[in-house]
This record gives sequence, C-alpha cells and structure tokens, in this order.
Amino acid sequence: EMCIRDRVSTQSTGLSTMTCPRWISVLLLALCLASANNSSCGGDRPSKVKDCDHTDLGSCGNSCCGIEIQLPDSPEEVYNVTTSFLKGGGDDGSYTYVTGKGPGGQDPGDDLRHFGIAYQFIFQGSHTTTGGYLDTIDFNIRKDSGTGSIIRIFTISDIHGALGDNGQGYKNVAYMMGQVQILKGTAQIFHGCGKTN
Repeated sequence: EMCIRDRVSTQSTGLSTMTCPRWISVLLLALCLASANNSSCGGDRPSKVKDCDHTDLGSCGNSCCGIEIQLPDSPEEVYNVTTSFLKGGGDDGSYTYVTGKGPGGQDPGDDLRHFGIAYQFIFQGSHTTTGGYLDTIDFNIRKDSGTGSIIRIFTISDIHGALGDNGQGYKNVAYMMGQVQILKGTAQIFHGCGKTN
C-alpha cells in the first residue's frame, strides 16, 4: 500500500490515521489546485484575474452581460464550433451544453433555419465557477448582411440575489473568445457587463 495505517494511534485513541509518503501529499495538493478553473474571477474584490474588470450590478435584476460578436464565418460553422466547445466543457471543464426536455416536456431544438428568418440557431450553455456558482449562457446566431454571422451571447447569474458578479458574466464570454478560435471577432457589449450600472 502507498499509505500505511498508524497502529499506535489506533491503540491509544481507537481511531486510525494514515501516514503517506511526501510525494502523495504533493500529488493531492496539485490535484486540488488543478481543480480550480481558469475561467473564474475568484473571490478577490475587485478581481485580479484577466477579463474580470466588467463588474455588473443588477442590469437584469441579477447581474448579467450581453455581447455580440461579428464573425466572417457562416452561422452553421459558428454553431458547430461553439456547441463543440460547450459539450467538451472547455479546457477547464467548467462549461456545459444545455439541451433536452424542459419541465413541461418541451424540447424546441437549436436549428431555426427551417423558419426562413435571419436567426439560424438558438441554444444554451452554462458555466460553473470554482466557488460553485452557476451562470446560464444563452446564444443565438443570425446571418449578417454578407456571408458571415453575428453571435449574441448573454450570460446571467443564476443564484437569487446576485446583484454583483465581480466581472464573472463578462469573463464567461471573454474566456470563450480566447479559447474558441472562430469566436475571435469584434465584440460589442449590448447590455450589462458593467456598461449600464
């Protein structure tokens, strides 16, 4: 065994303890540190983390952040790459793709192309911070006037009473833009993100 029971402490207290080699302790510490994700703003106020400088205060009742990105790629390409990122969890496992039936059994699907409108896709994801806070991220993708597309990304803090987000809403989107090559375009805040405080 890698760890050895300490029989002396068992005899004196009735409890057993484990003595482990130093390398196991270092490994466990490294695993704990690795579980912290790179897409969270953390607890410092104000946050010292990159892209956490757009603190929102209650723009949607709760804190929220809405960004549009103009992209040269087709709506289908943007949809496929973005949902793939969400399904994969991102590089730190903090993102998810949300799909399936709602509480009333509805499951509208992501593809809007059969409606013949500018909006081509609508879908949802989520982000969970290191501290366990959950944010919902809503997306829609529409055609622009040429061959490209515009993706609208809107994130809102899910916990009730989240007046301030310490910049997390903006960070949710900015982090994706840094990780997903296709999302590297001209971004514009259209609501929240500290812009309308």
